[in-house]
Amino acid sequence: MNNKPGQNMQAVVSAKKPIIKYDPKFVAEVDKYIKLSANKKLPYSIKGFAQHIGVTEETVKAWANKTKKDEKGSPTKEFVRPEFLKAVKKLLTPRDKKGRITRGVPQDTNKNGTAGRPTKYDPKFPEELILFFNIPPNFERELDHYDKGEVKWTDVKLMTNKLPTFLKFAEKIGVADYTLQRWAEEIYPDNFENKELRGRSVYPEFCVAYARAKEFQKYFIIENGLNGLYNPQFAIFVAKNITDMKDKQEQDVNVKGELVIKQISYKDIKK
Repeated sequence: MNNKPGQNMQAVVSAKKPIIKYDPKFVAEVDKYIKLSANKKLPYSIKGFAQHIGVTEETVKAWANKTKKDEKGSPTKEFVRPEFLKAVKKLLTPRDKKGRITRGVPQDTNKNGTAGRPTKYDPKFPEELILFFNIPPNFERELDHYDKGEVKWTDVKLMTNKLPTFLKFAEKIGVADYTLQRWAEEIYPDNFENKELRGRSVYPEFCVAYARAKEFQKYFIIENGLNGLYNPQFAIFVAKNITDMKDKQEQDVNVKGELVIKQISYKDIKK
């Protein structure tokens, strides 16, 4: 059988897959893919989603990460498809075969995405935490002394402010106090798809703010304790339980060569 010139070439051309262009419906398609994968008890990934819609993994990433350009044609920090980028980030979240988000990443999807309750974390929390703890330990109050209904003299007394605690801040933003510690310590797992994020803090700004809040709290207790505004035993108890302060132990060797351990407490410091 003789083929006409160009006939084989036409067959090759017609066999090529059509080029798929970005469609806004792909945002909703991500959630459909997540639900479908969960029903089949399969893990999620960008590569799997790309195969689901008939494109390559690189194409999906390019669509998600494409940024706008300024008047000079230079790329800006503003994304062309922010909603699609947000949807694709769900596929970066490590999940088990049942579709549940594993520990170590923020849960930013709802029950339809089989991720459970969404995180209550807000980027404004680090600043709010610092403002909550960074308050003066004490203040001066004028006290009038009366005699026969008249003020005879006035003196100034040092008063303590209320000690800021993580429990009270947690109540203020509507979470449990252990949630604050989890946000401060949470890191991306070693099997996270983005290798650059593995082992890094999920909420780095909050992690730093949490550490600073502890320092503010420590200073608060020390300042009021040294000014005699706290009962000594109470100050020691609080300092040991909510800060890194502990009784210091000094080791010494006496003339007989015996090891002597001296324990220094708050009372010794006052002397």
